[in-house]
Amino acid sequence: LFRVFRTCGTPNEASWAGVAHLPNFSSQFPKWLPQRLDKAVPELAHDDCALDLLAAVLTYAPVDRVNCQDALDHAYFARGFDKSVFATSLAPLGDGSSRVTVISTLATPPSRSYFAESPPLWWRVWNRSSIVGMKT
Repeated sequence: LFRVFRTCGTPNEASWAGVAHLPNFSSQFPKWLPQRLDKAVPELAHDDCALDLLAAVLTYAPVDRVNCQDALDHAYFARGFDKSVFATSLAPLGDGSSRVTVISTLATPPSRSYFAESPPLWWRVWNRSSIVGMKT
């Protein structure tokens, strides 16, 4: 959790209204300021489109966070990405109005063998333990 806080900043009432009332939130958490995502994920430093999507996904407040369908409709995926990879994961979402995040949709991404050559950038970013604090 602290690894996320070090990257995205420790949530507070300004970044996530009501966070102080969540059962596992503590006002004693260390206070980190958010990092610039182009510094936290240097592989994306020259890709404004990817940084925009990453910022939308990493938004703390669920009401402000991009939903799965909107994330998959983002310009980043208009680069020829085969969205059918996630058809099974997205099916329960119906019209895409759910506020389930792309991160949870990607909880079981395709196996590495799915990719004919090297995995695409989104896969490499997803697998960076420095971003989310764990490997998939």
